[in-house]
Amino acid sequence: MELLHSAAIVPAVVAACCAAGARRHLLGSVLPSLLMILSMLDLASGSGVLWPIAWVALLLAVSPVPVAMARRGGMPIGRMSPPEMALHTSIGLVVMAALTAFGGSKPMEQAGHHTMPPVLMAVVGIVVGVYLVFTVVLAGSLSRAPRRSALLEVEVAGMGVSIALMAIAGFWMAG
Repeated sequence: MELLHSAAIVPAVVAACCAAGARRHLLGSVLPSLLMILSMLDLASGSGVLWPIAWVALLLAVSPVPVAMARRGGMPIGRMSPPEMALHTSIGLVVMAALTAFGGSKPMEQAGHHTMPPVLMAVVGIVVGVYLVFTVVLAGSLSRAPRRSALLEVEVAGMGVSIALMAIAGFWMAG
């Protein structure tokens, strides 16, 4: 499982690099990506920089920022950053918070939380599934756009792969 958790970090880093390259606004795109990576590194390594609940709180606190900035015009919208990208980032933060709260991280395993109730597994599974469907739809939309941006396409794919790997690892350990 640690291999899956660690492997999930690679596409997340690639996605963060693409976010930095495709958008100009640090607070609305790059910072949320870095926060997700830091939480993944902490949970995958078991270093315990923050308790999982603290990561959940941080991820949820930052989740509205990308959409709010896009709505206020604080993020460039258009060819390099359609509003759907801000939504994808915001939902990604919420999904990562759900996986952190109910996934199989080392700190949770050490605390004796090896399983999650079936109802919560189902809810987290549905949330992850909806996010991955949105990821596929958004990636398809970006690939058909008149002015394609490979950076945005790779960012979306990277976040989708990263979330999928984290979900597989979390469900494997929780089940």
